[in-house]
Amino acid sequence: MKTLDTDRYLANSDRFRERAEALDLLDAFDLDSKASLGEPEPGHVALYRRAQDLQTELEAANIRLYESIRNSIRSGDGRNALLRCVGEAPGETMGQSDAPPNGDGYDCLDELISGVFGFAAPEAPEIDLSSEMVAYQPTPARHVFEFIRRAKLAAEDVFIDLGSGLGHIPLLIATCTSACAIGIELGLGLVPTILAIVAGGAVGGVFMAYHSAQGPRLGLTQLVQSRAQFGFYGALLPNILIWLIFLGYIVGENVLAAQAMSGLWHISYAEAMAIASFVTWLVVFFGYRIMHDLNRVVAVAALILFAVLLVRLLQRTGGATVDLTAFRFSTWLLFFSINVSGQVGWAPYVSDYSRYLPSGTSLRQSFWYTYLGSVTSAVIFAGLGAVAGSIALRSLEFNSVGYLAGLIPGVTWLAIIVLLASIVAGNAINLYSPLLTGVAIASRDGGAAPGAAVRGIGTAVIMAVTGYLATVVSANFVTDVSDFIAFLLYIVIPWSAINLVDYYLIRHGRYDVPAIFRASGRYGAFNWRTVAVFIVGVAAEVPFMNAAYPSFEGPAAVALNGADISWLVGFVVTGALYWLVAPRTAGPANAVTGTAGRAAAD
Repeated sequence: MKTLDTDRYLANSDRFRERAEALDLLDAFDLDSKASLGEPEPGHVALYRRAQDLQTELEAANIRLYESIRNSIRSGDGRNALLRCVGEAPGETMGQSDAPPNGDGYDCLDELISGVFGFAAPEAPEIDLSSEMVAYQPTPARHVFEFIRRAKLAAEDVFIDLGSGLGHIPLLIATCTSACAIGIELGLGLVPTILAIVAGGAVGGVFMAYHSAQGPRLGLTQLVQSRAQFGFYGALLPNILIWLIFLGYIVGENVLAAQAMSGLWHISYAEAMAIASFVTWLVVFFGYRIMHDLNRVVAVAALILFAVLLVRLLQRTGGATVDLTAFRFSTWLLFFSINVSGQVGWAPYVSDYSRYLPSGTSLRQSFWYTYLGSVTSAVIFAGLGAVAGSIALRSLEFNSVGYLAGLIPGVTWLAIIVLLASIVAGNAINLYSPLLTGVAIASRDGGAAPGAAVRGIGTAVIMAVTGYLATVVSANFVTDVSDFIAFLLYIVIPWSAINLVDYYLIRHGRYDVPAIFRASGRYGAFNWRTVAVFIVGVAAEVPFMNAAYPSFEGPAAVALNGADISWLVGFVVTGALYWLVAPRTAGPANAVTGTAGRAAAD
């Protein structure tokens, strides 16, 4: 006590480490309790009072320091201010060795971080934890600083913490680097999550199914039909952007397949990626019919597997604590919008396949078969994911296929094969549609029915590029691709609005299909009016966007606590504006539809 009392510089800002140690020492004596005891020993009263005064003085020095550092953070010098306080040079970060910092305990750096950001100390768990759960403990700050040193995050980087809890790590990343840091913790209970899945799928499915209904009538792929609105060359704008979405989907699906196969067969990730890419390519090479046959078989097997997995997951909830009812409207709205976008994301695909239906297929038939099939399957399997995520989110993030298959011991291999077949079947569609779009972009006559040679070579190139990207580039690439796809979906909404308003409200399904395949046809080379409406529609979405990559949150999204309703704004603004400015030219006397349309395309 005498040593501490005579250290005149202990309250200085650069003596935080020593001050923290002194406060720990004083805390060990439990001064408040000792002061409240009965009669103290003679001569100790003054010592207790001086110790309490010193403790108050040192805590006040810390409070002043915390406020000073907060001011430094506001001015952009937070990292250096933090490091100076614990005796580190501004150019260093808590040790320079390549060995990772050891131990799970806390030190004075955690005390500093907690004081600056106002983090509460972790409390003991209030419930009995199952074998798959651990009590919440914040990550020791020195581990975060070690990560910062190794990762060398720059201004162009985006750090995303999925399951960020209270947001400690994103706050430190944003404070101590120039990178953008995003923490994602949706925090919805299981029941509101499933309701958001159902409601979002039901709403988004309406847009997608109305696109599907165009296929039997016109016999055209969806993006080729866009030439009637944008012009022969003007349609390249949405076509190229949506083509990038196709490629992103392929990368994501291949990653899932490769992770599962490498674990099942104990092969390298690169070898598994090569196999997944080849099998998907083989299905597409043999053509449209084999894709249908595969999806028909996989659909039945996947439904059986779903029932088994759901039972196994519900059995596991008995030993886990699952939050059923937690609700926050802005979070629910965000998740609802994600599920709407998930359905609308299929809009550029659907008529690629519905066009093979007989031309006499009614709008009601094509709409409801598409709607019920797509929405029901999405709700079933997204719901399964919600249940699994509420029990073992971390395991699901690391290897979703492996975790789900592991729920069925003894036949894990069979479950993985069914899940892999589902991925391949879906990815075959992801591969076939960009081929059609690519041919339409590259072909002078806009052809949309590639022969076997073009189909084989074109899809092989696409799979080689996407497989290489998913195998070679950084671990952050898959996250970046997923976020970039989500960003590109902002493009799909205005395109969808223009297409649907044109088909159902302006032309009422009557198009001159042969003219769509001629730059000199009635729809022209460029329709600048439509292109302008498209750009205005995208711009209208911007204030309501909440995008992870590129990182952006518009002012309206901020006001809605992060909820993203840009899809609704974009659709309403674009659709209304297009309806106002689109020319009301009469359709052809004998519109070419169905089989005739496919003949023109082929």
